[in-house]
Amino acid sequence: MDFAQEKMLELYEKLYLDLNRRKSDTGSMQNLSFFSIMEGKNYKMNENIRLLLIGRAVNGWGVISADNGRVFAETALEQYKCRHFDSWLKSVNGTLVSNYVDKNGIEKLYHPGPFFEYAKSVYESLNGKFCDPVWLEHIAWTNLYKISPSEGGNPYGELKDIQKSTCVEILRNDIELLKPTHMLCMTGYNEWFDGFEEIFQDVKYYGKNILRGKDRNNVYVEAVGRYQDTKVVVTCRPEFRPRDVFVEAVCKAFQ
Repeated sequence: MDFAQEKMLELYEKLYLDLNRRKSDTGSMQNLSFFSIMEGKNYKMNENIRLLLIGRAVNGWGVISADNGRVFAETALEQYKCRHFDSWLKSVNGTLVSNYVDKNGIEKLYHPGPFFEYAKSVYESLNGKFCDPVWLEHIAWTNLYKISPSEGGNPYGELKDIQKSTCVEILRNDIELLKPTHMLCMTGYNEWFDGFEEIFQDVKYYGKNILRGKDRNNVYVEAVGRYQDTKVVVTCRPEFRPRDVFVEAVCKAFQ
């Protein structure tokens, strides 16, 4: 086990202890989901474009079943090492769909939303070619916050506060594990990326995207920075934004 994997164990054990220490604020662990980085099977094969896609938090992802910090940490590491995108994504007639089995044992299929669709367009533009349907197997994916409500949605105020400092260190370690050439953080800057910017250098903030009203603007890239020689581009969330101009702005920022 290399240093970054050992560090991952240490940090996820700390994350569990952070949650357990504040049980009165978070409630039962059974009410919470957790996420560790997901690396596509073909990610390491890419020499020129290794894209790390970063979101806010996972939108419901099972429940935390571990009863101590070490088991929780070992589960996170095992998921990183063994779980890939084909565990929940498949191609149906050339279209990428997500599949899962609900509480009643019924398989559900749905199409990934703009978060993944816009990221695909960015990845194809950076590569200069179209990708196969299960294109996610060529990238890696993580989230700023690793803990979220198991019923879905983003972590609320207290849940963000409890995990934030440890999640900042986990993101730093995610980057060390994956060694990306490009990082696309589709989270928005304010209230999400701010605080995490401490691990990056030369962060430049351009402003907040405003979708509607008299102050509506075309600020799709809200900030840029770097981690050593790797650039990070921070955008607004992609929903309801025109894909072509969004992707153009992102690719220009990477250049």
